[in-house]
Amino acid sequence: MSNAEKIISAVTRHYAAMDCCWGIALVGSRGRGQHVDRFSDIDFLICVESDLRGKLVSTDWAKSIAPVILQFPLVLPNEVRVLFQGYMDSDFHFYTPEELEAMHGPCQLGDYLSRGWQILYDPRGLLEGLRIRVQPQQGESEEEIWSTTPPVFWFNAVLCAKYILRGDLFRAYRLSNWWLQQMLLELIEPEVPEESCRHKNIAARIPEYYPRLCRCFARLEREDMIRGLTESMDLFWEICGNKQLLQPEQQKQFRSIHNDVRKMLAGDLNCLD
Repeated sequence: MSNAEKIISAVTRHYAAMDCCWGIALVGSRGRGQHVDRFSDIDFLICVESDLRGKLVSTDWAKSIAPVILQFPLVLPNEVRVLFQGYMDSDFHFYTPEELEAMHGPCQLGDYLSRGWQILYDPRGLLEGLRIRVQPQQGESEEEIWSTTPPVFWFNAVLCAKYILRGDLFRAYRLSNWWLQQMLLELIEPEVPEESCRHKNIAARIPEYYPRLCRCFARLEREDMIRGLTESMDLFWEICGNKQLLQPEQQKQFRSIHNDVRKMLAGDLNCLD
C-alpha cells in the first residue's frame, strides 16, 4: 500500500468513526483517477456538523490520524492543508450537512465535482444526493473568451514593457512569466474550466504549443525579459491565426499596440508622449 493510500484509509477510518461526520469523498485528480503519481496531492471533501468544523479549522488535529510535518489553514475559512509524513500534501475541504443540502443547480462545487470524484463514506446518502442536485456553472464560450481576454493580454504586455524599461524587472517577471502565459493558455484551450486545471500537464495536453510556451519564459535579466515578452506577443498572433476568432477592428488595434511595444523595447519612447 502506498503512502497516499495509507493516508486515505486512515482519514476515512478516523472520520467515519465520528457520530457527527456525514460524508467523506476524494476530489481532485485522485477522485478522478487521472494524472495520479507519487507527486499528486490528496483532496478530501468532508461533511461534518458545524461545531466540529469550527474545531477542525482552528486546532491541530491531523497528528491524531498520521504523522504530520505541517498543518495550517487555507485561504477559505472551511479549508485546512496538511503535509503528512512522506511530504504527502493533503487539502481538507469541510462542509456542514446544511450547506450541502442547500446546494442546488449550477454552483462552484458543481464545477469541481463535475470533473469526477469518489465517495468513501456516505451513511445518509448526503453526498450521493449531490450528484443529482448540483451542476457545473456555465463557463464563458470560446467567442466570449476571445472578446475579453485579448484586451487584457495587450494591456499587460504594455505594462510589462514599461516595467522592463523602468528597470523594475521583478514586477515585469511576474507579468511575463505568469500572467501573460495564463492568458495565452486560456486562448489556446478555452474549454478548460479554470486556472488550476489549465496549467496542469501542459506538455502532454498541448504538445504543439508547449515548445513555444517554453520560449516565452525569461530570466530576470533585462535583455532576456525583452526576448520573453517578444515571444509571448508573437505567440498571441500564432494562436490568433489558428483560431481566427478575432474581429478585424480588434486585430488592427492590437497590431498597433504590438508595434508600439516593439518600438518601446528598441528604445523609441515617442509613443509615451
